[in-house]
Amino acid sequence: MTVTEIRPRGQSTVILVLDDGRELIADPLDLLPMNLAKGDELTDDEVEILVRRSGQLGALETAANMLSRKPQSAKEIERALQKKGFDEDSVAYAVEKLIGLGAIDDENYAKLIARHYGSRGWGERRISEEFHRRGIDRAVADKVADEIADPAETIDKLLIKRAGATPDEAQKRRVTAFLMRRGFQYDDIRAAWRRFGQEIEED
Repeated sequence: MTVTEIRPRGQSTVILVLDDGRELIADPLDLLPMNLAKGDELTDDEVEILVRRSGQLGALETAANMLSRKPQSAKEIERALQKKGFDEDSVAYAVEKLIGLGAIDDENYAKLIARHYGSRGWGERRISEEFHRRGIDRAVADKVADEIADPAETIDKLLIKRAGATPDEAQKRRVTAFLMRRGFQYDDIRAAWRRFGQEIEED
């Protein structure tokens, strides 16, 4: 296999063109020990190393671009890279590298999710479901869930808005069902009704 061209690509990488038409992303620092130049012949082992490294660098660049648009979990990045066709080795390299750099931080990401959806009146269960959907590790999700504020204030505000001053039993059932769909625990909802001098019938 012959190197037919080496051309700059951005600030930190180059494109290595092979005589079979493949264009590989390469880090100039990786090429220094090989002392590659246009016209050089590559062994099969060298080609394999360069192809593997190209996949890793491509996955890393793609993942970094994704994170520049919005924060994402390690699992979300992993899924997105796999969907784009990167192999397991390249995906693992990119995710581990970005975790090491602090660009992927599932705990901080989970806190952002909790604050965002908590401000929209979601309860702990719904927020936990969102953690799961986004691929947040269970241990991280549990740790952040423990830091979620007491739901009493949020439930009270929703009760005032939805139930009014003198709700009948049908209205209380509807509001209770609404709060449970929002992810609040039944015991927390019942306690909120009692703070308003109301009881809810047990099913």
